[in-house]
Formats: sequence, C-alpha cells, structure tokens
Amino acid sequence: MDDEGLKNKKEKGKNIIKKKIGLKSLSTLIAIMLMTTVINVMESNAATYGDYEYTNIGTDGCMITKYNGKSKTVKIPEKINDLKVTAIGHSAFSYCDSITNVTLPAGVETIQANVL
Repeated sequence: MDDEGLKNKKEKGKNIIKKKIGLKSLSTLIAIMLMTTVINVMESNAATYGDYEYTNIGTDGCMITKYNGKSKTVKIPEKINDLKVTAIGHSAFSYCDSITNVTLPAGVETIQANVL
C-alpha cells in the first residue's frame, strides 16, 4: 500500500471514531433530556394537599413530590385524598433546612434520590 492509500485509511479510521464518540454524546444528551422531561411532567401534574404536592401512582397510591411547609417536625400522612402514600419523590424536601425530624407512614415503599 502506498503512502496515499495509508493516509486515506487512517483518515477513514479517525472519521469512524469521531462518529462513534458523536453518537455516544448524542445518546447521553437525549437520555438527559428525556429524564428532565419526565421530572418536569411529574411536577407539572402535581396536585396539592396541605403543605404537600403529590402525583397519583396507579389507581390507589401517590408520591409526594414537594413539601412546602415550614415545620421542624414533619409527619407524612398515610393517605392523601384516599390515595395511599407509597413514595417520596426526588428532592421532595430539598431546601427545607429547618426540618429536624420526618416520620414516614408504613406504606412508603420507595424513597427516590436526594429527598433531603
């Protein structure tokens, strides 16, 4: 193979690597956008009950998505509008610096990341 053929082969290899890296970056970007969309949709569909925002899960459960109260001691209710509280959502108690104690009902099965 002459120098020109070797040079062309190297260039093709570089282009393939660039395409693979570009696809990985694009895939990662799309995944982040989808996760952000899901979180925003969940938050925009939230209903309010007292100091809590929540979303329905299935037909008989709900997830607390945000706490808006100022209490130092928080007791999460077992039910909200006849829906069993089964989950605490991502960042539900973020920026609630005054909270010193949270009591969960027995029915909570899921606690998502960064709750406090």
